[in-house]
Amino acid sequence: MLLKNQLLKRIGLMTLCFSSLAVVGCNKNSTYRFDLGRSRTLASVDDTSTSNDTGGDTSSGNKTSETSSDSTPAKTEEPAPTVTPFSEIKKEIKLEKNEHNEVFSQSIFTGSSIIMGLDLYFKTKDSSYLGGPLIVSKESYNLQGDIGPDTSLQLVYNGIPYTIANLVQATQKKYAFIQMGINDLNIFGLEDTIKYYKKYINSVHKVNPDVVIFIEATTPTVKDAYSLSNENIDILNDEMAKFALKQKDMYFIDINTPLKDENGILKYSSDGFVHISMDGYKIWMKKVVKKVDNYMLNIEYANKAVEYAEEQLDPNIYQEAVDAVDALGKSDLKTELKDKLKDIKDKCV
Repeated sequence: MLLKNQLLKRIGLMTLCFSSLAVVGCNKNSTYRFDLGRSRTLASVDDTSTSNDTGGDTSSGNKTSETSSDSTPAKTEEPAPTVTPFSEIKKEIKLEKNEHNEVFSQSIFTGSSIIMGLDLYFKTKDSSYLGGPLIVSKESYNLQGDIGPDTSLQLVYNGIPYTIANLVQATQKKYAFIQMGINDLNIFGLEDTIKYYKKYINSVHKVNPDVVIFIEATTPTVKDAYSLSNENIDILNDEMAKFALKQKDMYFIDINTPLKDENGILKYSSDGFVHISMDGYKIWMKKVVKKVDNYMLNIEYANKAVEYAEEQLDPNIYQEAVDAVDALGKSDLKTELKDKLKDIKDKCV
């Protein structure tokens, strides 16, 4: 009887042990691991880490534990690539040496005896100087003489008298450099000279709407003569500069200021009155060349800026393109680029 009771007690203990194992084994969220004589471990099924187990399969050697996916740092987004400002690209845009000759070779310079002196200056240079522009001038030439009826007062080219508008048309030049005012102030006074000068310039565009006009400032004088004075010359130049700013394809070149001395009179005179020395013409043409270079560069800047804005579709690049186009004078090109900018603005992010 005693043996029977001891046997039943042992069976009860064994039943309790197997029941405990069954409870653990039914937990679907856990696995039960036997460590071959070492401590037993419970690990979550969701935990993908592997313990550093040196027991069991001795062929595995020492294993380095892997980092749990829960402890892996989140991936950081790559920063957006930096867009190079157009101002940096602009620094690399330069004209080739003598590239301005593309403009000058298609140009005509016109005027009175002041331009006759400029013609003499060109003759001191090589024939290829500035691409060899055409120069047509006449002594005592004035604004009213241009319109006739006395054709002997008009400019003459290849033996034929022309009005300024018809001359530009006949020579098929794309750029006209016009310099007037000295004889006109002396003959007509300030108010009429301003009126006649604007009419004279407008006549060129009426016949030649695609020609680019550069008005070269009326040059200073050494001494006054009637209404020909440096004061009136300055007023005339101010009026023509403002006039050019409002016109399509028209620019004003201030050649007056660099030819003055500290007292505001002509510094480089060849006759003690209004005509200019060769040193003066050298300064004159440096100013003209610089103006043409800037004219060409501004066109290049505007075209490249709009092209770059179209590629990048970036608000800051777009604004730089707007500024580059605004720097252009009134022209068909400016209108065309502004239309492109409207489309680009709608696409910018």
